[in-house]
Amino acid sequence: MKRFILILAGVLLLISPCFAIQGDFDNSSKVGLQDAVLGLQVTAGLRNASTLSYIGNIGLAEVIYDLRVLAGIAPDSDITNTLNMTFKLIPAGIFMMGSLPDEPGLSPNEVHQHQVTLTNSFYMQITEVTQGQWKAVMDSNPSYFSTCGDNCPVERLSWDDAQSFITKMNQRGEGAYRLPTEAEWEYAARGGTSTWFAFGNCLSSDQANYDGRCPLPGCASGQYRAKTLPVMSFAPNAFGLYDMHGNVWEWVQDWYSYHTASAVTNPTGPSSGSFRVIRGGGWYNYAQNCRSAERSNNSPGSIYYGVGFRLVHEQ
Repeated sequence: MKRFILILAGVLLLISPCFAIQGDFDNSSKVGLQDAVLGLQVTAGLRNASTLSYIGNIGLAEVIYDLRVLAGIAPDSDITNTLNMTFKLIPAGIFMMGSLPDEPGLSPNEVHQHQVTLTNSFYMQITEVTQGQWKAVMDSNPSYFSTCGDNCPVERLSWDDAQSFITKMNQRGEGAYRLPTEAEWEYAARGGTSTWFAFGNCLSSDQANYDGRCPLPGCASGQYRAKTLPVMSFAPNAFGLYDMHGNVWEWVQDWYSYHTASAVTNPTGPSSGSFRVIRGGGWYNYAQNCRSAERSNNSPGSIYYGVGFRLVHEQ
């Protein structure tokens, strides 16, 4: 509690008019509540300072969550199991899901940008499930890029295969696991931003594994590696999650359908369908396919060497 009081006092000092230059964390040329919250998060180690210029609007949910963490009454921010899977606590919050009409490369299934409220925090795996983790549970390795090694994402697996893995994970006595919902996935991928990527409106091949020869208009071209890379090869987003853009597409829980135009709370998608949603883009995709709002789909039994997944650890 003493640490909480000291940090809060420091943040209040930063938003004083006398400290306007030092306290302008979001580079808005003025100091306000958002700067106070960002300062609190950086000081408490809840956010990476290098991502502050890309932060979207901070809501009341984030303020309450941060104060609970500092007061010692929120859950631990990390969980690591015996397979060395680490999960970050993603705070509850409100965000705009989907794309606006002027977003480059958008697909018709992204329109109807709408407000989504997630009322519960959740633990998201910081990396895609690796080949080593898959082998430890399933005693096999379906990956096309199997020579990449145990720290590379497992791929060439179906949604049904991911569910079989989850069933076995849930028998290990280390809690309950599931795929993220599509809304949870996009919220986590954005990391508090409203830009096209978690790192801004351009994606560098120094930030993600994708076909860097094909950036968005006005962005610099880069490298095409033509393969998967070990997880954590690039910097994480503001929530501490790696490879939310590129490397492999990721299965999520939802059946596929077009976005609603209305605000929704804790959406889980339609109750049935023919295709499951995949998110994030892969090593072979253009930048436009790796945007935070990009969405695609596959039949739940389909297998492709560009698709993997990550888990949510239920509280």
